Amino acid sequence: MLLSATMFSLVACTSNEEHAKKLNTNNLTLKAGQSSKLIYDGSCTWRSQEPLIAEVDNNGNVYAKLVGATLVWANDESCNVTVTPNFNTYIEPCTEWGVSMAYIEDIMKDFESHGQVENTLSFEDIQREIAYIYSFESNMLQQSIIIAKLSKADEITDFLLERYLAVEVDMDNYIAAFISIDKKNAVFLMFVDGLTTVVYIPFDSSFQSMGINTKTITSKSVANMNNENITEVISLLRKIEEHISF
Repeated sequence: MLLSATMFSLVACTSNEEHAKKLNTNNLTLKAGQSSKLIYDGSCTWRSQEPLIAEVDNNGNVYAKLVGATLVWANDESCNVTVTPNFNTYIEPCTEWGVSMAYIEDIMKDFESHGQVENTLSFEDIQREIAYIYSFESNMLQQSIIIAKLSKADEITDFLLERYLAVEVDMDNYIAAFISIDKKNAVFLMFVDGLTTVVYIPFDSSFQSMGINTKTITSKSVANMNNENITEVISLLRKIEEHISF
């Protein structure tokens, strides 16, 4: 009798919990650029914890923006939204600033090493399409660089646009600047000497060597970048590509 009552109590509790749930799902995975509709049984206020990763409108439509994970809320219920990339052109280099050469050599052990030249280490992927260069100062990582053929420019541009916020374009020097959502990293895309080059550095580092209007970039807050700004920058970036012979 006691066992039966306990089992009935557990079943009733589970049933009530399920009945109380109003959001149709608590997990959603989308590729960058995709959208999907969440359904809530009743009236609610929709909001996204990080709109730069995934936006939600007043009707529960979720729009995947940048690669990452965030929560979308319908009143007090949440859905875990994961945005995955369409482009996996290369494995991003290490951006754990300050780590040693030995640390980089260890994490890059599956890549072909080209050894050390002064304060840099260089590697190449198995397909020999992507080169990795790590620059150090006093045995501490300061820059991580990706180098590929110019024919990879389109794909690498899309790769970065899915992961970072485009903030500035220097049309004269064919350089585009991005920042990570957490404002830890600045990323520069450059088309120089027939190569596509991507430079990763700490966001608070000096950008002067990149030859771009650094004051504009460093003064911009990620939170203040709206869709109009982003669209304008991406449009300029596409114009750079139009001027380059692939």
